[in-house]
Amino acid sequence: QVSAQAGTPDSPGPMAVDEHTAYDIAGLPPRPKDGASQKELLEWRRECNIYRREADWKRRQDELLSKKTAAWQIETLERDNRIEAAKEARRAEELEALLCRQQLEKGERSREEVRHAAIAEKERAWESREGARLFAASQEAKEEARNRATALAEGKARAWEEMRSTAAERSSRQCQEAERQRLREESIREREERRRAKAVENACHLKQSAAARSGALVRSFVERTLPSAVEDRGVPGSQS
Repeated sequence: QVSAQAGTPDSPGPMAVDEHTAYDIAGLPPRPKDGASQKELLEWRRECNIYRREADWKRRQDELLSKKTAAWQIETLERDNRIEAAKEARRAEELEALLCRQQLEKGERSREEVRHAAIAEKERAWESREGARLFAASQEAKEEARNRATALAEGKARAWEEMRSTAAERSSRQCQEAERQRLREESIREREERRRAKAVENACHLKQSAAARSGALVRSFVERTLPSAVEDRGVPGSQS
């Protein structure tokens, strides 16, 4: 029985060699001929084990690579599927949004058409009513103009008569007021003349009274101071 180091192909581990298995693996070293020495046989078995371990390692690497490749392919496929699904969902959303927008626009256009039709109908009805109203207003305005002209003529006649009557009354009042003013002025002038005459009379009386008092004072003074002179000559102003 031969043992070796197990592990990588460069350092194989211990493993028993199955000769029958080794013979079935393609590419194995040729079996030594009969009568080969034990050393040659051991060397051949060691090479077979090494080759088998290398083949197993390559197989495992191939399987791992295959699994990784398959996983990568699956992941790529899933990613592509997700991307495609997202694109499809986005296209569906865009299509749905487009349909909704088209429906909204169609509904809006329909509502606009209905609204315009209603507005046009209202405008026609308004124009009809407005025409009738304007015609009636025109007729009424003409009638009012005629009535105003008649009333204006009558008013002018009344105003002229009232103005003439008022002017006559005002002239009469002015004449009466002028007469009353003349009488007031004459009365004021007479009162002023009487006041002035009385003032002159009062002034004369005051002057005479002042002169009399002045003469009496002088005479009294002279009599006290010069009694003899008064008796001989007399005092001026002692006679009234």
